[in-house]
Amino acid sequence: PCHRARSRRRARAMRSRRAAHRRRFPRAGPRVGRRHWKRGRWQALQEASRFLQTVNPTAAQAMNASIPQIGSANLGTSMVFFMAALRLGDMRAWLGESTTRSLERFGNRELLDRLGSDFSRLAQQADDVLPGNWRPISIPMAHQGEIGLLHFYVKPVNDEEERQAPQQEGEADGAPSETRFLIDMEMSQLGRMQIDGLAHPGRVDVILRSMTTFPTDMRQELQSLFRDILESRGLEGGISFRHHGDGWIK
Repeated sequence: PCHRARSRRRARAMRSRRAAHRRRFPRAGPRVGRRHWKRGRWQALQEASRFLQTVNPTAAQAMNASIPQIGSANLGTSMVFFMAALRLGDMRAWLGESTTRSLERFGNRELLDRLGSDFSRLAQQADDVLPGNWRPISIPMAHQGEIGLLHFYVKPVNDEEERQAPQQEGEADGAPSETRFLIDMEMSQLGRMQIDGLAHPGRVDVILRSMTTFPTDMRQELQSLFRDILESRGLEGGISFRHHGDGWIK
């Protein structure tokens, strides 16, 4: 009996510590509607793309063009357009009338309803404010025929204690000019990764966390690519690496 009592006390203490950790940091993925995403993928959107490819390739092409594609030239534009539709709560404004009409016309109303329900959950989630003033956003992202969900969090940095970089010259005290962002992703070969970034006028600094160790040549290649991207936009900054889950924000 004494052993069971000690076990119960230890279990209660562990639950208490976990609850305190969750209050301090957001979860690694969105809590709203989590069960509707299969291994980080938007299942209904994936099915709609394949269904339309079979019955109406033109509508499928129009729908796929509205989904942000990794490596595409209009990646930023399509992400902004999706977030604008999310703020409006209007899925038809994002996918287009031709896409939704095609799903209705070819008798897949159930799939259209699932898409609408998923979109409403994402819109509701985007209105949530998590502990620490984090705001969660999930954006569909297509790559090699698969449509996943990119989960990230943003918050303005006002608190001097939360600043991760020195105050820039000419920056007003207390001005919310810095934004911190977290992006969780899972790559087929590299596994789970987390991008922890701080952006402010003229500079972006990023920490890339992973569960594995990147080879030296890969780290150098990523640093060079990141530097080239910043320079092409007239920005400064850098990228550093943390391996084996070091400093992972859950």
